[in-house]
Amino acid sequence: MTDLVWKNKESELFAQCRLFSVHRQWSQVPDGDAVYDIYVLKLSNWANVIAITAEQEVVFVKQYRHGAGKVTLEIPGGVIDTEDKEPRRAAERELFEETGYKSKDLILLGEYHPNPALQNNLCYVYLAQDVIKVSEPTFDAEGFEYIEVCLVPLSKIPQLIVDGDITHGAVITAFHLLHLYENGHKKTVEKDPLIMA
Repeated sequence: MTDLVWKNKESELFAQCRLFSVHRQWSQVPDGDAVYDIYVLKLSNWANVIAITAEQEVVFVKQYRHGAGKVTLEIPGGVIDTEDKEPRRAAERELFEETGYKSKDLILLGEYHPNPALQNNLCYVYLAQDVIKVSEPTFDAEGFEYIEVCLVPLSKIPQLIVDGDITHGAVITAFHLLHLYENGHKKTVEKDPLIMA
């Protein structure tokens, strides 16, 4: 089998941004001496949660996304902070902060690389069943979160994805993981989070 791993020869910080850093690294091709400069975005890992009420409604958030230039329909989630210690804690915190909902238990559905071509991070996806609203949302203290909470029947999610009402790749991936889980494909091991590379 051909070795596909590039050898990282050198790396430097190219830009430090609020939520990520850009690194320029010089990497050698697997089958020769050629070296190319590659740019990598280094981000903290993320945690997302599909929160479902006893009435089989999914707790969604709507918020403006600057990259897309529009409001998107998403599940609660965000960065795994260093004080979270584990992805599950981050998922619980994000669910409560963004929506005011809580759950007695979260089930890990899986984790994935959001964009391994450019990014180093993982996204952990959890399922929270029979969630209940215990308070109003407590948004980001820095003022970056302007969020509207809404409930959507679980049965309508596939059509919302097909119709393009849900376009966020992380949300679509999360519901695919839920589909796998509901069809008997269970996650067996929870990996340790890589907080920030």
